[in-house]
Amino acid sequence: MEGARAKLNLTQIEKSWWEESALTSVLSFCFYLKLRRYHVIRMAKTLKVQLTAPGPDWVHQFRNFGEDAYRDLRDKCEVSIAEIDASISEFHLRGIHKRDVRSIAARVRKLIEKSYQELPPIKVYEIESDEDEPANRGSSR
Repeated sequence: MEGARAKLNLTQIEKSWWEESALTSVLSFCFYLKLRRYHVIRMAKTLKVQLTAPGPDWVHQFRNFGEDAYRDLRDKCEVSIAEIDASISEFHLRGIHKRDVRSIAARVRKLIEKSYQELPPIKVYEIESDEDEPANRGSSR
């Protein structure tokens, strides 16, 4: 009878150890994914698209431009249609991979040249975060 109990206890200990190690593995993997995601976010760049001479006459056309940019770039970066609809003079293109910053900025400038030449100059430049000043690579259309 004691042998059966000992076997049962050993099985419970093995089961407990297995559950703990499986939980630890799952938690370790989740932690790894969070670190990886954090690294990707830190590598991502943000472009600011800004109307240089905002005014009530230009708001509607600037929002139309923003909606066109949204349709063109929503698969390439994070573009908020809510931010565009609420904007008066600027919106952001977030989550851009470092290697794609110049090509996405060029696509925005091309859209401006193609359909929105009547708007005042629109600047497209890289920023470090939403609150920061432009990085050294600023340019206007």
